[in-house]
Amino acid sequence: MTALGDAIRATATSLNTIATAVDAIPTGGGSGPVIPTGVDCFAGAWPTQILPFPIGYAPNDTVPTAVDLSYYDRKMAHCSNGTIMVIGDSQVQDMVGWKIGPFIETFGVGGESLRRCFNRLGRGGLIHRAGAVVLATGVNELANFAYYNAYTVEQKLNNIAMLHQCLAAQATGKWVIRDILPVDEVPLTANVSSHYAGFNAQIDSANQRIHTAWASSPARVEFASPKALMVDSAGNLADANHIGDGMHLSGGGEDIECASIKAALSLVLA
Repeated sequence: MTALGDAIRATATSLNTIATAVDAIPTGGGSGPVIPTGVDCFAGAWPTQILPFPIGYAPNDTVPTAVDLSYYDRKMAHCSNGTIMVIGDSQVQDMVGWKIGPFIETFGVGGESLRRCFNRLGRGGLIHRAGAVVLATGVNELANFAYYNAYTVEQKLNNIAMLHQCLAAQATGKWVIRDILPVDEVPLTANVSSHYAGFNAQIDSANQRIHTAWASSPARVEFASPKALMVDSAGNLADANHIGDGMHLSGGGEDIECASIKAALSLVLA
């Protein structure tokens, strides 16, 4: 044997090892994400003995002009079975759905009350063939100073709990309920719409009652609860997580929200 021959044989051995590794690589490329199986997420019965359906509105609860709902009807008709439906208020209207994952479509209406959101759940029919439903709304139901007739705090909280109790009874399939998000209670401007004194305690109580309302639902339910990662040391929505109005999320705030929803979805879809 010569040194040159040994070098050639060593190279050949290395090439053979590489060739074996190449042979082991699966052909046809990697598999992409698979759309969830579509299920009927609205197949139960709304308990009309508790609250008539469709739900009535307070006089000041007017139709939001933020979006034409017939657009959402058409959009839903284009969605494949198994599409994950995210429904809610302006925080959903602003949402970048792909931050949660593939097969996400958002259906948000800015300024919408919880009542109006619940009344439109069946519009367009996607809820009857969705991979899952993400419900991300509720803060407008607390905002009587801006939208609706004034109620006491306890009346507002009871209204929210009752609405969720009724929806939970009708819900089937797979659901993620995103908690009502915290706000920044520090007055930001002279505009009354940014004054949220006492709101976070109401939000915490509402979220507790919402969790209780869904405890006996026939649906597979998970909660997205991102508050701990969104607030500052005083318990307010951190400045970095809103756009300056104390409520609507910045890009970073939405990243936190979407990560929480994504984690909850992974559980209901498992």
